[in-house]
Amino acid sequence: MKSIVIIEDHQVLRDSLTHLLESRGEFKVVAQSSRASDAFSLCRRHQPDILLMDIMTEDGDGLEEAIHIKDAMPKQRIYLLSGLKEPDRVERAKEAGIDGYLLKDLPVSQMLAKLRQHDSEVFPNLRDLTDEIPFELTRTELAILELLGMGYNVDSVADQLNYSPHTIKKYISRALLKSGCSNRAMLLAQLTKSGHINPWRNRASEQE
Repeated sequence: MKSIVIIEDHQVLRDSLTHLLESRGEFKVVAQSSRASDAFSLCRRHQPDILLMDIMTEDGDGLEEAIHIKDAMPKQRIYLLSGLKEPDRVERAKEAGIDGYLLKDLPVSQMLAKLRQHDSEVFPNLRDLTDEIPFELTRTELAILELLGMGYNVDSVADQLNYSPHTIKKYISRALLKSGCSNRAMLLAQLTKSGHINPWRNRASEQE
């Protein structure tokens, strides 16, 4: 039975992964956390067969922490877990010697099959990756998020769009729920990277 440490900032997903892995009788989750900063000490303490690390956690960048762990513990097998198809992060993970990069929308059977592999790297085909976000937002939600990305606060966004601050907060909460992101900064970064919002372009237009 393989031992696993899970780092994932969404409690529901973390619990689901634990149940999924242990229900098959092939894996044992020996520790879990929502914080990337806990991963190093948990790996030192438990010496798991696999570290399954969310690429973005509540306290920072899971990829950078994974690279740090790999440098200190080269034999530690590390799989990154991501909800986004980001070719640049996949390339960085490969270059750093990370063992695998698993997308969260993988069918259960495929995820388990990849976790069973011992001596080969497990990465998605870069040709199949795009920067498209795997969720849909309305035009109003995108407009609100773009203004937030420009540095406006909720009250200012409400004034510009003729909504109440309470309504703006509801739109933001709904967008976060759709995306699975744990905070606004993460969601804004994803939308900016994929080109769905462009705060810099609009900020420049305001200054003309």
